[in-house]
Amino acid sequence: MFTLQRIETSAQEIKKSRFLAIAGPIEDEQSAKAFLAAHSDAGANHNCWAWRIGQAYRFSDDGEPSGTAGKPILAAIDGQSLDRVAVVVTRWFGGILLGSGGLVRAYGGTAALCLRAAAKTELVDRQRATIACDFADLALIKARLTARQVTIAGETFTENGALLTIEMRRDAAQETLALVTDLTRGKAIVSLDECAPVDARRSPRFTTASSRFMFIGGGRLFQLRKEGEMSDGFDLERFVEAQEGTYATALAELRAGAKRTHWMWFIFPQIAGLGHSPTAQYYALSGLDEARAYLRHALLGRRIVECTEAVNAVEGRSALEIFGRPDDLKFRSSMTLFEAAAPTIGAFARALDHYFDGVRDPRTLEIFGRN
Repeated sequence: MFTLQRIETSAQEIKKSRFLAIAGPIEDEQSAKAFLAAHSDAGANHNCWAWRIGQAYRFSDDGEPSGTAGKPILAAIDGQSLDRVAVVVTRWFGGILLGSGGLVRAYGGTAALCLRAAAKTELVDRQRATIACDFADLALIKARLTARQVTIAGETFTENGALLTIEMRRDAAQETLALVTDLTRGKAIVSLDECAPVDARRSPRFTTASSRFMFIGGGRLFQLRKEGEMSDGFDLERFVEAQEGTYATALAELRAGAKRTHWMWFIFPQIAGLGHSPTAQYYALSGLDEARAYLRHALLGRRIVECTEAVNAVEGRSALEIFGRPDDLKFRSSMTLFEAAAPTIGAFARALDHYFDGVRDPRTLEIFGRN
């Protein structure tokens, strides 16, 4: 899709009637109304117009026979893949009637003549994102993002870093997110959400160096607890919150042998370094120590064993049939993690033996080795 770079005009005379088209870029309905008011001529016989903004559009025949002016002008806009554009075609009547077909050709043709000659610019779908990073990584992130034509729309400093609001091409959003993750070695908290800017200086979420935060889809804000609120030094409450209202459904699906809804990240967590989406990173466990803390948690430890035993009890179905792909592989990596964290809990080893012929997830084992 394209829009116009500036206001353009074009005129032609048809059977002694003069037609003048004026076209220009608009941002919203209010600016469209302002454009039409500014470029209509009260002394003319007709000021017919049309505009389009995404799925919204309007048109007017302004006294001409119905369907002979506004619709042809709108068709001229759509015919050139234009958006956020308004066109007004003014007619000074010359005394000769054109008929319905003639009017359609006159209004639509004058608008098309104007639009064809107009300078255009491509409309790029934009995506807003939020990045929370340390001071040590801030300059590098800004430099690399700027080099990729990413706009830094806002920058707010916290006690131990910065909160950046950026805007980029939507089709490059995932690639940009991965770049930030790589630049900061996974330390930055990022999201591709339409989040409103947050004034970190006024928010208690950012008052201590131990506070971390993350934005996830739908505008939901997940806040990691301060050290004193964590279990064994880890923020396990993020799993408790996620499972609230979801756990019963997940357990029922597992017992039925068919996962249908989305809960894999926080029911069967994986080790950090496997998933790359913001959600996967948020629920990833940092290593064996956090996995052991998870198992010691009064609620979470009991639930993961219960869910694993529910899977083990399913008969006649493979892990792929129960979970689908790639969640069957996530289940294997989760079982590999928790078996290594607590070899005395037999449920995890039984799952690996039953569904994966005893083969542990190699990537999870590799990450153990690096750590």
